[in-house]
Amino acid sequence: MTDSVLPTEPKTTRRKGTRDKLLKAALSLVAEDRGGLAGLSLREITRRIGVSPTAFYRHFPGMEELGLTLVHESCETLRKQLAAVSPDGELHVQVHSTVQVFLSFVAEQRDIFVMIAREQAGGSKKMRAAISNEMDLIEQQLVQSWQLRGLPTMPFEQLQRVVKMSISLVFSTLPAVLDMPKDSDGGMAALTAELEQQLTLLLLGATALASL
Repeated sequence: MTDSVLPTEPKTTRRKGTRDKLLKAALSLVAEDRGGLAGLSLREITRRIGVSPTAFYRHFPGMEELGLTLVHESCETLRKQLAAVSPDGELHVQVHSTVQVFLSFVAEQRDIFVMIAREQAGGSKKMRAAISNEMDLIEQQLVQSWQLRGLPTMPFEQLQRVVKMSISLVFSTLPAVLDMPKDSDGGMAALTAELEQQLTLLLLGATALASL
């Protein structure tokens, strides 16, 4: 009778597992009001998941690169969700779907958006540039998506301005979403309705102006 040998976990799987744990540990520490990435130390993060500082450097050159990864991966996921919004329906339906996707994603990924909000205000120049770049990518995606759907009808340059204003308006709600208790369904519903009305007015006004 031979002894059975249990399969070992692939090295690449273990590495990805450690990488993901490092990202989650950093986010959880940021959420504890440490003042953003600048308030964290590499040793705090590695101690939280029980690995050595050397293990950190196998995945990230430094703390700033970890933060850049968090921003990029979360915004990439948001872009994919926005791209999946159904193209069917009138203007108000499109606005409703887009707002729902954004606010739901922020509520689910609260910790990363706490970090983004703090880094926008007081992060490094490189972090602020990365966040700005991600917002530009979201803008480009929405412009292409709305243009293909013919919604709203206006010249391309004007559509770009309207989308930029819409994104600024949506991101301005971040503090309210982040400060809202997680079980505040009524508060989230009111915020969603208000944001939808503001965006609809913006788009209707821009469409009317384009028709003059």
